[in-house]
Amino acid sequence: MPEDVEEQIIRLNEQQTQLYQKGKYEQALDVAFQVYALAQQYPGQDHRYLAGSLNNLAVLSMEMGKYTQAEPFYLKALEIYRQILKKDDPDIITMLSNLASFYELTGNYSKAESHLREALRITQTALGEYNSDYAFSLNNLALFYYKRLGRYEAAEPLFRQAVKIYRKLGMEMDPDFANTLNNLAGLYESMSQYAAARPLYKRALRIIGAVKGEDHPAYATGLNNLAYLYESMGRYTAAERLYRRALKIRHALWDDSHPDVADSLNNLAELYQAMGKYSRAEPCARRALAMRRKILGEVHPDVAQSLHSLAGLYAATDRAPDALSLMNEASAINDWMIGQAFSLGSEQQRMEYLATLQGNFAGFLSLVHQYHAVAHADCPEDACRTWCREHRDTSATSHRVECTERTPGGRTGTPDSRDEPGATTASG
Repeated sequence: MPEDVEEQIIRLNEQQTQLYQKGKYEQALDVAFQVYALAQQYPGQDHRYLAGSLNNLAVLSMEMGKYTQAEPFYLKALEIYRQILKKDDPDIITMLSNLASFYELTGNYSKAESHLREALRITQTALGEYNSDYAFSLNNLALFYYKRLGRYEAAEPLFRQAVKIYRKLGMEMDPDFANTLNNLAGLYESMSQYAAARPLYKRALRIIGAVKGEDHPAYATGLNNLAYLYESMGRYTAAERLYRRALKIRHALWDDSHPDVADSLNNLAELYQAMGKYSRAEPCARRALAMRRKILGEVHPDVAQSLHSLAGLYAATDRAPDALSLMNEASAINDWMIGQAFSLGSEQQRMEYLATLQGNFAGFLSLVHQYHAVAHADCPEDACRTWCREHRDTSATSHRVECTERTPGGRTGTPDSRDEPGATTASG
């Protein structure tokens, strides 16, 4: 590969990483395609730039909800890496983890588990059990069991084994150790073991603050997680304070241009709704929806979530026509998501996704059906009004609890991830 072309690829990779960190996924994707075109034209001796560009295209496609576009990029990148690298190369392990993330999100849990187990097996064989990469792979598999399969009894010993390894290696101030503590805390929180979760969340937050600083995106993620725990415990004042600190950090970093800022606003909106402070909830919910539309596009699952959340707020304040309109918008996006799930997902994921939609709309649709049965002339709006009265007392929050998934620091709000654009591109 000519030296000037290699330098151009490196510059473009840096540019797309910066755009990715700012949440400008569409622009980052355009740059990623430029890198891909150059890498195809001048693949180099080992094709690592080509494989790296394919991985970046896949990651960005995933962020934008373009799942059918992402899979062939991931598979081709892994194919190239298997051809040119040793089977225990870190890039192959990273690609297996990234592919596992893809299959989790698209519901193919058998393939996700297979890739995670392969990554764990390769790491154990090549490096042994008392190694930070092995602990990291244990964390990934444990998180899959906990978040995707609900197999808490399988996840806990894996998390604990990873914690033990990090401690034996003297890595108790390492961000990866903090991430595993955070994930173990999330597991305990899901089991309603709040007393066990709280000290782990707080210790993980102290480590991230000491290592990365209290103005780092990862620190904001830790604040969000502790806030959600407090909300689950009914400690709303403490939760509000932490949610606001997380929002302040994220807004200082990205203004209104990053999805994490919208996530913080959404969390605040749903906290205020749970507290019955509807006048404070609505501006946060509206702003979160507007930001998600601008950053992610009109057709994205997070936009649908915001629409449904705002519809719940309107329902709680007896604005039936407005709630119905938003629910119709969310339904149109969910129709598209159903197509994604049915084209890529397993049968289990299809049923789970449909069950999720049913949970969102079952009460409303059953009321519409009831009114149709009695030939009520204004059935949709009247049904929505009835749903409003019920929803005021029963609405549930749907915050994004930001667990660490495939990469050190977590994908949410942490720009130094292994699977971020540019991260697996060869250095020379």
